[in-house]
Amino acid sequence: MDNIKNKEQLESIIQTTEEIRRYFTRVERSASTEIQGIKQEIFEINIRLDEQVRTKNLYNLNNNSRKNVFSPIRTNDSAGDKEDELEENIRKLTEHKEFLEQQLAEAETRLSETQDRMTKLQNAYDSANQLKRSIVLSEADEKERYELSADILRHGEQVLNLFAFEKSYLAAILKKRTLEPMESQQYRLTTLQQMIEVDPERARLLAGEMITRGEKTVSSLKHQLQKLQPTFDEKLPLSRFLDDWITGHRDAHPEYVLSADVQIENEGLVLTYIRGLSLTLLLNIFAENISRHANANQVNLNILADEERLEVNIRDNGIGIPEDHITPWYSGLHKAEGLIFLLGGDLQIKGTKGEGTAVHFSFPTSSN
Repeated sequence: MDNIKNKEQLESIIQTTEEIRRYFTRVERSASTEIQGIKQEIFEINIRLDEQVRTKNLYNLNNNSRKNVFSPIRTNDSAGDKEDELEENIRKLTEHKEFLEQQLAEAETRLSETQDRMTKLQNAYDSANQLKRSIVLSEADEKERYELSADILRHGEQVLNLFAFEKSYLAAILKKRTLEPMESQQYRLTTLQQMIEVDPERARLLAGEMITRGEKTVSSLKHQLQKLQPTFDEKLPLSRFLDDWITGHRDAHPEYVLSADVQIENEGLVLTYIRGLSLTLLLNIFAENISRHANANQVNLNILADEERLEVNIRDNGIGIPEDHITPWYSGLHKAEGLIFLLGGDLQIKGTKGEGTAVHFSFPTSSN
């Protein structure tokens, strides 16, 4: 009877906490939207400021060329008036930009405070759920089923979180590295058009700068498209696919020596598309983690596969890995953990400080 009453009370706490979490989620979303709007307005003001300053410089250049060398008095009052107007515009734009920056700082503070409250609510929510689980786990008949269900829900939520994060991250990257440079490039084209007749040499330099920026934008876009479309030929035998991946990885990462030992029982073994694509993603995740964080100069890759299971062992001689390597939640290791769980496999990561890291993962080669 006490267990039933306790579960009811905990359920009430969980529901109330969840409602408050949803409220702060809306507040956080609103604050994020406000911040993005302010940042966009600041970006547009910076463009206008740059335009006003460049135009003012052109007027200065024209005025200087028309001045009487024996007199500081302007000989072109209309040009002087225009220069004063430009200076006033620059002053107003600068003041408005400072005001927006203050608004941005305040909005970011509110967002930070909201996120802090959400973290505390999440901790309370988790604690209540843990208490609820402890009551449920005391009932022997429910223990195994509930643990499995909780694990599935945890991984399912993790996969959904990662999916949402990757979409948001990609949108931010495309905006920062593609949209904003293209908008800026459009403004430079207008400036270049005006400058060609006035100052051909500066126009030539600006054109060169635009070409360089354009090349960087195209390169960034190609990189994001490659991440969105990982290559995997579902008709290619696993042995051939692994040979190609190992060769490509060696070419891309000359900073360390990759030793590989691949043993496949059936040379004609072909993975299903989803398992082959998942293997591609997993190998790329662990390889990128080594390249970014391990500081290793030697990596050993061992792969065993037959009709039933595929096993992969990766060991490096780098700096090791901390015990809390699974954080933050949006890391590549989280994504690997979720992928392997969905494939019905298992993952083990062990590392000793100064002695490198060992990764083992495996999953069935078919869904049967």
